[in-house]
Amino acid sequence: MHAELKREAQELLVADACAAALPEREQLLSDQPLLKVAQLSKLYAPGKGCIDIDFELYPGEVLGIVGESGSGKSTLLSCLSARLPPQQGQVLYRDRAGQWLDLYRLPEAQQRLLQRTEWGIVHQHPRSG
Repeated sequence: MHAELKREAQELLVADACAAALPEREQLLSDQPLLKVAQLSKLYAPGKGCIDIDFELYPGEVLGIVGESGSGKSTLLSCLSARLPPQQGQVLYRDRAGQWLDLYRLPEAQQRLLQRTEWGIVHQHPRSG
Protein backbone atom coordinates (compact mmCIF):
# COMPACT_ATOMS: atom_id res chain seq x y z
CA MET A 1 0.00 0.00 0.00
CA HIS A 2 2.81 2.41 0.95
CA ALA A 3 4.65 1.75 -2.32
CA GLU A 4 1.45 2.41 -4.27
CA LEU A 5 0.92 5.80 -2.59
CA LYS A 6 4.56 6.70 -3.20
CA ARG A 7 4.19 5.85 -6.92
CA GLU A 8 1.03 7.97 -7.19
CA ALA A 9 2.77 10.90 -5.50
CA GLN A 10 5.71 10.59 -7.93
CA GLU A 11 3.30 10.55 -10.90
CA LEU A 12 1.64 13.73 -9.59
CA LEU A 13 5.04 15.41 -9.20
CA VAL A 14 5.99 14.45 -12.75
CA ALA A 15 2.66 15.80 -14.06
CA ASP A 16 3.17 19.07 -12.14
CA ALA A 17 6.72 19.36 -13.48
CA CYS A 18 5.52 18.79 -17.05
CA ALA A 19 2.84 21.46 -16.69
CA ALA A 20 5.35 23.92 -15.23
CA ALA A 21 7.77 23.21 -18.07
CA LEU A 22 5.34 24.36 -20.75
CA PRO A 23 6.65 27.49 -22.43
CA GLU A 24 4.65 30.63 -21.73
CA ARG A 25 3.78 30.91 -25.43
CA GLU A 26 2.07 27.50 -25.38
CA GLN A 27 0.15 28.39 -22.23
CA LEU A 28 -1.04 31.63 -23.86
CA LEU A 29 -2.06 29.78 -27.02
CA SER A 30 -4.19 27.36 -25.01
CA ASP A 31 -6.26 30.38 -23.91
CA GLN A 32 -7.06 31.13 -27.55
CA PRO A 33 -9.50 29.15 -29.70
CA LEU A 34 -8.22 26.62 -32.23
CA LEU A 35 -11.16 27.21 -34.53
CA LYS A 36 -13.33 30.28 -35.12
CA VAL A 37 -16.45 29.95 -37.25
CA ALA A 38 -18.45 33.06 -38.17
CA GLN A 39 -21.69 33.40 -40.17
CA LEU A 40 -21.07 30.07 -41.94
CA SER A 41 -23.88 29.11 -44.34
CA LYS A 42 -24.28 26.44 -47.00
CA LEU A 43 -27.66 25.43 -48.44
CA TYR A 44 -27.96 22.63 -50.97
CA ALA A 45 -31.76 22.90 -51.25
CA PRO A 46 -34.34 25.29 -49.76
CA GLY A 47 -34.09 24.86 -45.99
CA LYS A 48 -31.46 22.09 -46.29
CA GLY A 49 -27.96 22.69 -44.99
CA CYS A 50 -26.66 25.08 -42.36
CA ILE A 51 -27.32 28.78 -41.86
CA ASP A 52 -25.37 31.41 -39.87
CA ILE A 53 -23.26 29.06 -37.74
CA ASP A 54 -21.03 30.82 -35.19
CA PHE A 55 -18.78 29.22 -32.57
CA GLU A 56 -15.26 29.02 -31.20
CA LEU A 57 -13.56 25.77 -30.24
CA TYR A 58 -10.82 25.88 -27.58
CA PRO A 59 -8.02 23.39 -26.85
CA GLY A 60 -9.35 20.46 -24.86
CA GLU A 61 -12.98 21.10 -25.74
CA VAL A 62 -15.13 18.51 -27.44
CA LEU A 63 -17.94 19.62 -29.73
CA GLY A 64 -20.76 17.28 -30.68
CA ILE A 65 -22.80 17.94 -33.82
CA VAL A 66 -26.22 16.30 -33.51
CA GLY A 67 -29.48 16.57 -35.42
CA GLU A 68 -32.05 14.76 -37.46
CA SER A 69 -31.29 13.20 -40.81
CA GLY A 70 -30.95 15.97 -43.40
CA SER A 71 -30.45 18.70 -40.79
CA GLY A 72 -27.05 19.79 -42.15
CA LYS A 73 -24.54 17.96 -39.91
CA SER A 74 -22.49 16.53 -42.77
CA THR A 75 -22.76 19.80 -44.71
CA LEU A 76 -21.41 21.73 -41.71
CA LEU A 77 -18.56 19.28 -41.13
CA SER A 78 -17.65 19.34 -44.84
CA CYS A 79 -17.47 23.14 -44.69
CA LEU A 80 -15.38 23.06 -41.50
CA SER A 81 -12.89 20.65 -43.06
CA ALA A 82 -12.51 22.72 -46.27
CA ARG A 83 -14.06 19.94 -48.38
CA LEU A 84 -17.12 22.00 -49.34
CA PRO A 85 -16.96 25.77 -49.80
CA PRO A 86 -19.64 27.70 -47.89
CA GLN A 87 -21.87 30.23 -49.60
CA GLN A 88 -20.95 32.74 -46.91
CA GLY A 89 -18.99 32.96 -43.72
CA GLN A 90 -15.50 32.35 -42.49
CA VAL A 91 -13.59 29.47 -40.91
CA LEU A 92 -10.35 30.42 -39.17
CA TYR A 93 -7.97 27.74 -37.89
CA ARG A 94 -4.97 28.32 -35.60
CA ASP A 95 -2.19 26.01 -36.77
CA ARG A 96 0.55 24.41 -34.65
CA ALA A 97 2.74 27.47 -35.12
CA GLY A 98 -0.01 29.69 -33.67
CA GLN A 99 -0.80 31.38 -37.00
CA TRP A 100 -4.42 32.05 -37.98
CA LEU A 101 -5.37 30.55 -41.33
CA ASP A 102 -8.51 31.49 -43.24
CA LEU A 103 -9.38 28.08 -44.69
CA TYR A 104 -11.06 29.37 -47.81
CA ARG A 105 -8.27 31.77 -48.70
CA LEU A 106 -5.66 29.00 -48.61
CA PRO A 107 -4.53 27.27 -51.78
CA GLU A 108 -6.10 23.83 -52.23
CA ALA A 109 -2.74 22.13 -51.70
CA GLN A 110 -2.37 23.76 -48.27
CA GLN A 111 -5.95 22.75 -47.37
CA ARG A 112 -5.13 19.13 -48.25
CA LEU A 113 -1.90 19.31 -46.23
CA LEU A 114 -3.86 20.44 -43.15
CA GLN A 115 -6.34 17.60 -43.67
CA ARG A 116 -3.48 15.09 -43.68
CA THR A 117 -1.24 16.53 -40.98
CA GLU A 118 -3.17 18.52 -38.36
CA TRP A 119 -6.75 17.26 -38.57
CA GLY A 120 -8.44 13.93 -38.13
CA ILE A 121 -11.52 13.22 -40.22
CA VAL A 122 -13.68 10.17 -39.67
CA HIS A 123 -16.17 9.75 -42.49
CA GLN A 124 -19.72 8.56 -41.99
CA HIS A 125 -19.28 6.20 -44.92
CA PRO A 126 -15.80 4.61 -45.20
CA ARG A 127 -15.77 4.88 -48.99
CA SER A 128 -16.20 8.66 -48.72
CA GLY A 129 -12.62 9.00 -47.44
